[in-house]
Amino acid sequence: AARIRLEEALENRWLEIWYAPKIDLRRKKLAGVDAVPRVRHPQFGILQPGSFMPGAKAADLARLAELGIVTVMQAEQRFAPIGVHLKVSLDIDVETLKQLPLPDIVHSQRADLSHWPGMIIDIEESQIATDMALAQALDARVAPLKIRLALDNAGRSHAELVKAAAMPFV
Repeated sequence: AARIRLEEALENRWLEIWYAPKIDLRRKKLAGVDAVPRVRHPQFGILQPGSFMPGAKAADLARLAELGIVTVMQAEQRFAPIGVHLKVSLDIDVETLKQLPLPDIVHSQRADLSHWPGMIIDIEESQIATDMALAQALDARVAPLKIRLALDNAGRSHAELVKAAAMPFV
């Protein structure tokens, strides 16, 4: 399988954000979408994250997160006039989220957030489930930007699920 560096994909502008539907099985309807990174490599074709994320540097993860947020916000601006208002989820690791200048990124795309439906940032449960103070601090930081946090891969153990239930996540 082809492997490239995230840095190389960013420098060459090979990264794209694709959207995968999230289905509400109880209501049998579209509940939102996950924004997922893909690389369109000139030689290897479409590459999944496992081909370019391992070993990524912190600076490159931050660049990818910013690209994802900006792309999601721009897509929402294109969809809104035709009546499509979906919450988009985007995976960002805790360390990147702590360092990201979120207010600057969000406000660079929308000065007025009143009509923006917002977005959801998925955080890996293993990165946050044991640190309630960090979870609350991150939530307080993103909530004014109409960003909600959600646990990804939650419920691996009963004790972690009990802790997660008290966290400020959707």
